[in-house]
Amino acid sequence: MKKQFLLLALAALSCALFCSSARADEAGGFLSKIGPEAEIYVPFSSKTKDRFGSSFKGLGIGFGSIRPQAGGRFSPDISIMREEQSGDRALLALAGLQYRKTFAATVDDDERYVPYFGAGANLVYGRLRVNDQRDSDFGAGASVFVGTSIGRRAFVEARVRGLSEVADYNFSGVSLSAGLRF
Repeated sequence: MKKQFLLLALAALSCALFCSSARADEAGGFLSKIGPEAEIYVPFSSKTKDRFGSSFKGLGIGFGSIRPQAGGRFSPDISIMREEQSGDRALLALAGLQYRKTFAATVDDDERYVPYFGAGANLVYGRLRVNDQRDSDFGAGASVFVGTSIGRRAFVEARVRGLSEVADYNFSGVSLSAGLRF
């Protein structure tokens, strides 16, 4: 179990270091902009919703500027989603890389809202407790999303995720998320 969490932490750190080296152009450096992200996640599978609940709560941490660039930008995609219903629990931890690009050909510094689109890929760790039996597994995931930055410190985003099954439960679904940077 400790090896699995270590592998996930190493994947997250690798993503953060990759994005750090790719974003030396940001004033103050890559790690100077860190902030929370919150997510409401709804699985597509009725079997999954019946067992664990109809929507998951997710928390994540974001690094770097949320303001997308016309030329595109890579950033880490790190999130933990959890839900519990009637004693059955599901925990999904995702660590990966995403790419965001604006819809516009250019972005002015004074624009308040900057719409964007993107895609991501993740390593996924799932841990379930169903009927007092525990199961965990690693898998992969991918996502596509649209969103808008609000000023330089906030964003809202809608995302569709395709995730590997864990113990015959499909966790693919849609989400609405928001985040801040300090």
